[in-house]
Amino acid sequence: MKKNDLHRLWFFQTPTYVLYFIRELTGFFIALYFVYFIVFPFLFGPVGALIHKVIEYSALVAALIHTITWLFVSTSVTSFDLKPAQQAVLFFFLILAWIAVSFFILRYLYVPF
Repeated sequence: MKKNDLHRLWFFQTPTYVLYFIRELTGFFIALYFVYFIVFPFLFGPVGALIHKVIEYSALVAALIHTITWLFVSTSVTSFDLKPAQQAVLFFFLILAWIAVSFFILRYLYVPF
């Protein structure tokens, strides 16, 4: 049997691996927020308002990091070879599309302004 060359902390070898690990970790925080939001909506009561805000803003930051890094990575895994400048332009347009879709959802489907 061949021994695996990876060790437990393989993601600390390069900065790219560290960013990959952080991105995957943000998914864990988003999942925790989902469980908190669905299963325990009145867990802390009015006394836990500060805890609730900390959990909400932490999940928001994690979701933003996760989305931005996912859009950034999606420019480099296309089926055609893009130069770095072309990847930056594609990333810019993906961010614009994300903002437009978010605005549409907030404006017309979620909260009337």
